[in-house]
Amino acid sequence: MKKISTKQIDGFDREIEIEDLTKIRIGARNLLYAGKSEREKLYGYINDAGSVTNGDYDIYTDFIEVKDYKKVTVKVWEKPLTGYAALAFYDKDKKFIKKVDFNGNTYTESTVDIPANTLYLRISTPRPLTKKGKYKVEFGDKATDYTDAPEDFVLDTEIEDPLKIYQEELLKK
Repeated sequence: MKKISTKQIDGFDREIEIEDLTKIRIGARNLLYAGKSEREKLYGYINDAGSVTNGDYDIYTDFIEVKDYKKVTVKVWEKPLTGYAALAFYDKDKKFIKKVDFNGNTYTESTVDIPANTLYLRISTPRPLTKKGKYKVEFGDKATDYTDAPEDFVLDTEIEDPLKIYQEELLKK
């Protein structure tokens, strides 16, 4: 949707079109917290029924709130030796809606529409420590440069502010 605005240009009133940018959603925060999944031993993958099947070669996340996002983008930065990433969508009662697999090669980018009535999602990928692989999963329809998830920064929170340290790390990249 475009809006018309009047601006003074060269001493004359000119009508110009202004794009409505309020509906553009760009990601940035990596939703895949591989380090936290390793620390908490969240080993397993999301099966076709939406539940977790235990296993030593994959990791998964807890339920992540979707809020009002309409799309999620997955970028494969480095393909794992075997396996692939998957997203699963759930309703307000954490009842399974749909699963999407990402079999892409390195530098593959995919954007998926979040199904109606989705309130949560979960991610599973091959374990980076044993099978390699590097992913960025973010809300929105634009892939951004790779960043670790904030949950993956291990800090002494009694001394340091985790959000401040995460923001400082982002500025370094």
